Order: sequence, then structure tokens, then C-alpha cells
Amino acid sequence: MPPRRALVFVLLATSGCTLISLDSLQDGSGATSAGGAGSGGSADGGAGNQAGGPLGGSSEGGSTSQGGNPGVGGGPPLSYEDCILADDPAIYLKMTGDAAEPNLGSLGGQATSVGVFGPAAPLVDGSDGGATFGTAAASDYAGYPGASALFGGFEPFTIELWMSVPTLLDTRDLFRFANAADRLTLEVVERQVADGDDAFRFRIRNSAAAERGVTFFLNLQDPAGQVHHVVGVYRQTAGTMFDGSGNADDMVLYLDGAPIPLDATGDEIPMPTVTGTLQLGAGFAGVIDELAVYDRELSAADVERHYELGTGAIPCVP
Repeated sequence: MPPRRALVFVLLATSGCTLISLDSLQDGSGATSAGGAGSGGSADGGAGNQAGGPLGGSSEGGSTSQGGNPGVGGGPPLSYEDCILADDPAIYLKMTGDAAEPNLGSLGGQATSVGVFGPAAPLVDGSDGGATFGTAAASDYAGYPGASALFGGFEPFTIELWMSVPTLLDTRDLFRFANAADRLTLEVVERQVADGDDAFRFRIRNSAAAERGVTFFLNLQDPAGQVHHVVGVYRQTAGTMFDGSGNADDMVLYLDGAPIPLDATGDEIPMPTVTGTLQLGAGFAGVIDELAVYDRELSAADVERHYELGTGAIPCVP
């Protein structure tokens, strides 16, 4: 049995679209985050001095870690990819839309596209592109084998990704790992009635049809073209997964860097053991970027930092 760790999933949408803050989810409004000033720079991200360190900050404290630019004598800034890889994901797919997508994480291997699948504009600051799933056919997806060791029982994990909401939203799996009736999914859910809400749903289900998960309702279609960072964390333990009512924080959703204040509900079941091919974007006619899966729980601070890195609010620093 591998050491207990958690897996985080983060989600981002198409470039040029409005990033939605958690405070304004219900009415769909929001604005992108602005980068802060460098510790020794100007309010718009001032440059470090020429004698700066690796990212251009001065030896007197002009660090770029809060938004400053590299100094003339400093090294190049690190990328979003660099910072994610430093957190040691088991699976990290940059989702560039290529037919074969290498896994840069510790499990290695590659994902292979099936059906309509191609490159798109990036959803993450500094990314080299996203992957678009061009139709709503469930047979269109990116498949990655070899993920079985990550899921099962009380082993924690995190799933993280960026996604964009398509113009014609449908209820689809952004992330699916399933065989027969045992499954783990991270889904986007279309509203069921005209004046209702859409949702993100993170859930597990076993072959006895027992199900557990957390669902967060919000307006995903107004305004159109929203981009979101979505993370699902599973952190059950055999002794503390339930509080006696069936509600507990053993499954957690994060949206745009902030935890959703909802307990998981449903049957008292652990994560079922699943074997098979992990599928991304099955029938999802939108864009997914920068998928990462971890065999441990990412902390709230980690998730917030990844979101701020992806929006360009902070730079990646060593």
C-alpha cells in the first residue's frame, strides 16, 4: 500500500474570459485578480534592481515574490508548470490538445485522445494551451491508464483542473474513473429548470449503488464563457469519516481557490477500488487545462496558491 496522501483536482476555463470570484458566484459576476506590487517595486509590479537574486529582487528586500518583475541581472521567472511539478503530483497533464499527452507526474506514461479533441487557447497564465473537446459525444475524451494505485479505501487524494464553461452546457464528467458501477467523478451539472442553478459535483459510488459526495450550486451560464479552477479533495479516515448523521467534511470542493462550505452527504462508504482508464472530458464540449492529481490531500493554502499562480496574481518563485 503506498503512503497515505491526498489528490487535488483544479479546474480553469478559456482565456480571455471572466474569472469568477467565490463572493459573486450566485450572480455570475466577477473580475480577474490583479498582481500586487513587488516588495521593492511599484504598484503595478515594479522591477527588482540589477543586483537582485534569482527572480530579480534586490538584496535590500526588493523581492518579486509579491508581483515584481525579474531584475536585469536576475534569472527568468518560473512557470505555472514548474510550481505544480514542485508539489509532486502523481498525474500532471498540461492538456495541450495533442493526440498523445505525456504525464509529467511521478506515475509517468501518457494520455491518449479518443474522438474529437484538439488544441485551444490556454486557461492558465503562462500555459502553452488548453485542450478542447469539440462535441457532446460521450465517446470523445482523453484517456490515461495506470491510475488504479491512486484510488481505493481510505487513501486520500486530490484532483485539480481548470475548465471553461461551454456555450451549450450539458451535464458531463470533467473527470471520470470508473469500472462497472464503481466510480469517482468530478462533474459539471446543467440546471434542471429554466430559473434554476447549475452545479459542480464531486462524488463516489460503489457497485451496491451506495453514493457519497458534495454538490455546489451556482450560475455557470450568465455571464457566458466563465473560467474556473476546480479542486476535489478526498480525505476520509476509517475512524473519523462521519459525524453520526452521514454529513462530514471527508470530501471537499474548492472553487477558484476557496473551499466550498458544504459537508459531503450520502451513504457511509469509503472510496471504492476502481481499475480501468481514467477519462477526462467525456462528452464535455468545452476546454480543460492543467490537470493534476495528487496521492495526498492538498492544503487550503496550496489550493489558494495554485489558483493565484494560474490567474497571474502571484509569480512562481523557487
